[in-house]
Amino acid sequence: MVVLAGEDPLGGRPLLVRTPAGRRLSARVRAFRQELYAEAVRDWPAADREQFARLLTTFVRSLGAATR
Repeated sequence: MVVLAGEDPLGGRPLLVRTPAGRRLSARVRAFRQELYAEAVRDWPAADREQFARLLTTFVRSLGAATR
């Protein structure tokens, strides 16, 4: 569901891109995850959901920065 599109000009690594089928599959997986997460926190108070979203966003950004 990905194809080789060349090499990264900065790093020389293979550059992969998703095919149309790969993009459709990604969209389906994203929708499934969103539904699952919504179900998991459905009974949480709004303030808890907001705090969780804020903390998770901060964590993901920090994790991304640490793995670059």
